[in-house]
Amino acid sequence: MLAEDRIKIQCYSKIQYYKEKGYGENKYDSVIEISPNDLPRTSAKKVKVKCDECGKVFERIWQYRVKSLERWGKDLCSSCARKGDRNNSYNQDRKELLEYARSFQKHECGVQKRTPEQKRKMSQARSDGIAEGRIRIHSHNWGEKTLYQSTKTNEKHYADSLLERLRMIQLDSDNKVVYWTKKHKIKILYKAKTGEFHYYIPDFKIIYSDGSVVIEEVKGRMTDDVKIKAKYANVFCNNKGYVYRLITQRELNENGEYRKFIRDFRKE
Repeated sequence: MLAEDRIKIQCYSKIQYYKEKGYGENKYDSVIEISPNDLPRTSAKKVKVKCDECGKVFERIWQYRVKSLERWGKDLCSSCARKGDRNNSYNQDRKELLEYARSFQKHECGVQKRTPEQKRKMSQARSDGIAEGRIRIHSHNWGEKTLYQSTKTNEKHYADSLLERLRMIQLDSDNKVVYWTKKHKIKILYKAKTGEFHYYIPDFKIIYSDGSVVIEEVKGRMTDDVKIKAKYANVFCNNKGYVYRLITQRELNENGEYRKFIRDFRKE
């Protein structure tokens, strides 16, 4: 049933309609008070309705109330409209319903499930893009991702964290460093704890004046994932004649350089 006897509406294109309903002459855009039952069948006006079963008062668009009355013969809230034989799944085998629902199911991201071979190719393509500098990864450390132009090589690189940016500055100021880059095209296949294979792209490739090559990773802290990547990276570098180096935030801040850098960066 209706929970209100009178409602206020604005007249637009229905001036003649309301005149015929006995509400007199009205001007365009004028506000009048009417009975909800005098609303046009297709009106989108919201009215207050009381559920005939549970007594709950709720709002419903008038045209939807009209359809509901034609279907059920009474006003029902959303909960009562799904009770008993009004529910399409009432008295049906739940197992059959679940099987039917799962026939439309995709995986949790809403994308069709991919085969292991498809996943491998996608992972390889993405890692190639990151290693070549074509794809930028999202920043997680301090929420800062900044563009840095090297004073030594004149190359532009995105620092994925403030730790990386500080390390870039240090490499530029180190006279023993001849060349460094993030676009080194190096990707290392490793086996994660889950048993799946992924590609690991180190942060820097550094060439020193004595001809030595260092593959370097900058991390805020040590984790199991970092240790696994380091293990595979050491094997890769030994086979190539490179040196693998892992630098943490504690090492970068040994003399307070990182904290000072953060303070100065925030002031800019």
